[in-house]
Amino acid sequence: MANKNIPNDISIVVVTWNGDELLKKLLDSIIKVYGQLPETVVVDNANNPETKVLVNSYQNTTLVSLLENQGFAGGNNAALPYCTKKYMVLLNNDTELIDDSISPLIEFLETHPNVSVAQGKVVIATSGRLNGCGGFFSPIGVLAFNGFDEDDLGQYDKAYRAFTIGGAFFAIRRDDISKIGGLFYNHFKSYYEEVDLCHRVNLAGKECWYVPTPKVLHWHGRTMVKFKRLSIMRQYYTNIWFSFLTCYGFFALIYFGFMLFSISIAHSLAGLLSGNAENLKAHLFALRRTCQNRKEIFKTRKYLKSLRKITDWQLLKFAVRKQKWSYYLSLIKRG
Repeated sequence: MANKNIPNDISIVVVTWNGDELLKKLLDSIIKVYGQLPETVVVDNANNPETKVLVNSYQNTTLVSLLENQGFAGGNNAALPYCTKKYMVLLNNDTELIDDSISPLIEFLETHPNVSVAQGKVVIATSGRLNGCGGFFSPIGVLAFNGFDEDDLGQYDKAYRAFTIGGAFFAIRRDDISKIGGLFYNHFKSYYEEVDLCHRVNLAGKECWYVPTPKVLHWHGRTMVKFKRLSIMRQYYTNIWFSFLTCYGFFALIYFGFMLFSISIAHSLAGLLSGNAENLKAHLFALRRTCQNRKEIFKTRKYLKSLRKITDWQLLKFAVRKQKWSYYLSLIKRG
């Protein structure tokens, strides 16, 4: 493969946790496409000596070793001070480049100044199916990503504005981060952090877009399988409640809060009927943690109100899309 010219104004950020094999595959794939690494910051959530040796064997890399696992959110926040370029490109450590997927994102951002965040095309490496091409809310408040687990038949080969992007591969303007209250919240650790980020981007009057770049492979689930399902659900639903309670105005919050509470009850009952109490435990944990976080929620809500440039109604007109019943059935099957 001929080497492509890598954009000059990017800092690549990769967060890893005991995933040296995947990390090496990603870094090697970038070099294979571009001939070199641009400014690259690797955050090691495991403070692993072997990861230090691996990262130091590559040029243009900075290693940030953390004493405890701060997740995807905290890891990327730790990288922020080391990123000196105009754009940050965030890549999951379980992704792999096979062509120049970064340049189209940066070119799009360069020509669309009101776009803060842009996601490229990502496919599930094991199946070749799409990993999601920008996300929207359903009328009942369930997050749905266009194209998730669909065959890539060219149906998403045009750029479009989305409410949110997928976190596996996206670029963000470095200067816009301070204008939306920061990159991620450290206490989010992992799950739903990119949705909350995009919600804040939209509130600030900026936009998030899906851009049909050459596909990036995502070895989906290779990192997540290291953690217990209950732990994942607890963090996920706690983060959703925090995001809902801080980002939405009063009337939208009442509506979507009611929907989220109803879905939590239905999800818990579905688990109990199948003899599994994990769903109920996760939702009770999330509600308890939300009550404990009430001071931080009120503080964050007040700040986000000060940066808001659009109303909920203006946002939801494009952020909410109808979904087929088959989509909800697939969610129930996946648990």
